[in-house]
Amino acid sequence: MGNAKMKRLTAGAAAFAAGFAVFGTGVKAQDQLFGDAESVALALVVWQVLEDQKLVGENAVLAFPYVGLPPHGEILVTLGSEIFVAGRTTTVIVKKTTPLNSRR
Repeated sequence: MGNAKMKRLTAGAAAFAAGFAVFGTGVKAQDQLFGDAESVALALVVWQVLEDQKLVGENAVLAFPYVGLPPHGEILVTLGSEIFVAGRTTTVIVKKTTPLNSRR
C-alpha cells in the first residue's frame, strides 16, 4: 500500500473514530459533531490504542478473511475488541475490506 493511500486511510479512520467517540457524549443536534481540535486529538489517541492492540496498522493481527456481499466488500476481515480511552472502556469493531483484484 502506498504511503499516500495509508495517510488517507489513517486520516479517514481518525475522523471516523472522532465521530464515533463524540456520539457517546450526549451532544446536541446543533453542536459540531467532530472536526474540532478536541475531537481530532481524541481520534488520534483512539487510533494509537487501536494500533497498540494490533487492530489496525502495519503490525495488525492477521485474521481469517471471508467473502463479503455488496455493499460491504468482496473480501472482509472483522476484528472486535474492547479499548480503554479517555477514562472509559468501549467496544470497537474494525472491518477491513479488500477487492478481489487488489494486490499488496
